[in-house]
Amino acid sequence: MVGDVIHLYNHVELKVNDIICDYFQPTYEKSFFKEIVLNNMIIGMGSKIKILTNLKKFDEKIVQKIRNLNNIRNALAHNNSGGHVDLKLMKASIKISYLHSSGKVKCEELEILCNQFRDTYDEVIFRLNEYHEKNKN
Repeated sequence: MVGDVIHLYNHVELKVNDIICDYFQPTYEKSFFKEIVLNNMIIGMGSKIKILTNLKKFDEKIVQKIRNLNNIRNALAHNNSGGHVDLKLMKASIKISYLHSSGKVKCEELEILCNQFRDTYDEVIFRLNEYHEKNKN
């Protein structure tokens, strides 16, 4: 589950990189710009989201959905919570505690977070592809 979320989120980040690269139209190799300048160790996804926010005609609703995907991805990738077993129901669940972008600590079941991610991912990747195609240079 967690690996799937991280894998899919990488697709979102790569598409965001394509959009930013096409917007700035580097005069040198695009591969250098994408692999070095936009490397997530240099410019994190939070900064890339801020760039998207300032692009002309980029839908703020999609930016917010990307932020939500980012929150879920980070909650899953950086969490050390263990599982919880409800002996009355004999049901095992994994609860994830994480610091939400709102600044509040939230606690959610892993399955719920993954479902929220999947529900949002398809629309976000579709909209990113759509924007990219319309604004390619």
